[in-house]
Amino acid sequence: MIDIRLKVFVSVANNLSFTKASKELFKCQPAISRHIHELEEEFDTKLFIRKANSIEMNALNEKFEGNLSIGATPTILQFVLPQLLVEFKKLYPNIKITVSTGNTAFVENLVSTTKVDLGLVEACNFRTDLHYTPFKEDELVAFVRYHSPITKQKVISLSELKTVPLILKDEGTVTRTLIEDQLKDKGENIEDYNIEMSFSDAQSVKGFVENSDTIGILSQISIEAELKRREIKKLKIDGLKLKRPFSLVQVDKDSLGTVKKFKKFLKDIY
Repeated sequence: MIDIRLKVFVSVANNLSFTKASKELFKCQPAISRHIHELEEEFDTKLFIRKANSIEMNALNEKFEGNLSIGATPTILQFVLPQLLVEFKKLYPNIKITVSTGNTAFVENLVSTTKVDLGLVEACNFRTDLHYTPFKEDELVAFVRYHSPITKQKVISLSELKTVPLILKDEGTVTRTLIEDQLKDKGENIEDYNIEMSFSDAQSVKGFVENSDTIGILSQISIEAELKRREIKKLKIDGLKLKRPFSLVQVDKDSLGTVKKFKKFLKDIY
C-alpha cells in the first residue's frame, strides 16, 4: 500500500499548492501540511520552499541536506570508508560528513553516548545496548614477503606456524582477539606461538613483514594493494576460520534522516 504521505507529496508537487492538493485528495489543508511536515522530518530536508502566496519545489541538488557524523575503526576508515563516501557524496553532495576514528570499543562508546550518529566497526562480540547491522564480511589472512624463504606452500599448519616469527596487531584489538579465540577453539594458546612484534596499526605490520622473514596476519582488505603489486603473498592457515563481519552500529534499530540514507546506501552497495 502506498504511504498516504507520498500521495500528498505528489499532489502538492503537481499542483504547487497545499489548497489545491487538499481539494484533489478530499483532505483538509492542515492534514496536508502535517503529512508534508512528517516527510520533511523523516528525510531531514525541506521539500518545498514556502513563499508569501505560493510554494516551489526545493531544487534537486538542495534536496538532501543535513549532517552525518560517523565513527569508524582504522581498518574501515583506511580501506573501506573513503570509497564509500566518494559514492555517497555523488548521491547526496549537500550532506556534511564528519568522521572520527578509534578502535571498536572507542567507536561503540561514541555511538552509545550519541557523540556520533553511527559507527562502522569490526565487532565479533556485540554489545547488548547497541544495534548492529552487518554489511560486509571480512577475513583475516596470513601473509609473507613475496620472496620469503619461510614457505613455498600456499597452506601452513598450526604446528608449522609455531616455528615462524609472527607479526600481529596489539593485544585487545578485534583482529588479535579473533585470532586468540580461534586458537582457543582448537585447544591452542597464543602464548605458545612466537610473536616477535605487535603493532597498533596495519601499516606497521605490513612494513615489518615486507622487510623480514616473518608471517603477518591482517584483514584481507588491508593487504589487497600489496598483493596486486606482488610485494607479499598470502598463506592459508589450515584449520582456522578467521572471518568476521563489518557492521554498522546504532543506538536504535530505526533510522531517520541522513542515517537512514546512509544505511540504505550501504545495503544497496553490498
